[in-house]
Amino acid sequence: MLDGLNIILHLSEEYGLNKPENILRILGLGSADSLSERYQVWDKEKKKSLYGAATNIIALKTVTESHKRTFIQTLVEFCEHTKEMNKGYTATVIDALNGTIK
Repeated sequence: MLDGLNIILHLSEEYGLNKPENILRILGLGSADSLSERYQVWDKEKKKSLYGAATNIIALKTVTESHKRTFIQTLVEFCEHTKEMNKGYTATVIDALNGTIK
C-alpha cells in the first residue's frame, strides 16, 4: 500500500508537479497567493491522513473490522479535505490540455 502511494507521488514529482513554477504555469499567476496554503494543506493531509492511516494498518498483526472502518473513515476525511483543491487543479489541467489539443 505504501509502495503504491510512493509510486504515485514519485511520478508526480518526476514530472515536476510538485514544483511551484510548474503549478503556477498550470493554475496561473492569480493562484500565487494561495499556493503556499494549498501546499501546506495537501502536505499535512498526505502525511497525517494518507501515510498515517496506511502505516497504522500495515503495522497491525490482525486487522479487525473496527480497524478497517477507521482506515476508511480516514481516507474519506482525506478526500473531503482535498476534494475542492483537487477538482480545481484537475479542471485547470483539463482546460489547458483542451486548449493545446485544439
